[in-house]
Amino acid sequence: MFPYGCKNSPTYGYLSVIDSNGRTLANTIHQVSDRTGYGWIRYEDLKPGKYTIKIEMSWKSIDLKELSLSTYAAKKAPVKYP
Repeated sequence: MFPYGCKNSPTYGYLSVIDSNGRTLANTIHQVSDRTGYGWIRYEDLKPGKYTIKIEMSWKSIDLKELSLSTYAAKKAPVKYP
């Protein structure tokens, strides 16, 4: 996230959830921006299994390439970074 005035234009990207068969789940593609500093996916009926959270950014040469991820679940949900 950048304060106004530090960059002339924001960097955009997309956040999505992919199932173990390689299919993007419906209603999980959302735009993210470094201007707002966050993006989210709310998916309440996610069945147990292995999923990939895909983040595609259109980085510019002046960007600080930094991301963070938070998950919220009723039960423990392990997150592995490749």
